[in-house]
Amino acid sequence: MVTVMPSGSEGAARTPIVYLDNSAFGRLTDSAPRVLPETHAVARIVAACLAGRLRLLLSEILIVELAAAPMEVRDRVTRILDQGVACVRLAATRSTALRLEALGFRTNDALHLAAAYTGGADFAVSCDRQHWIRRAPRVASVLGTRPVIVTPEECLQWAGLV
Repeated sequence: MVTVMPSGSEGAARTPIVYLDNSAFGRLTDSAPRVLPETHAVARIVAACLAGRLRLLLSEILIVELAAAPMEVRDRVTRILDQGVACVRLAATRSTALRLEALGFRTNDALHLAAAYTGGADFAVSCDRQHWIRRAPRVASVLGTRPVIVTPEECLQWAGLV
């Protein structure tokens, strides 16, 4: 089951839906020089959500993982979660997550991707190149072309926000 909140005016052009995993949200508090481009890109995605240029999709797995995150991440991200347009329930993702686990995804990563798929996200954004980005073609062969699995920088490009 997906809990959907009102999306705004019905006649307007469709605003892309973005799902950020915890590795992306975690970048908001990461100042290591090697990840600064990702940090800035995630901040721009969040700003686009706040401005209504993107819609933020949430999931129960995201909230569960956030509860275990360091306090500075929790404090920063919790304020952003209020901008979510929907929250995908864990039960709705189980069968899709099992298909993704068969591709080699860890359970929580599979649940995140399944939530993005189930919730109708256009973009599934992650900074996890090893477990998400490199498997994108295999996911597309199982789930189809949506959501597009991208890095934060790629999300900005695909959404026309560069």
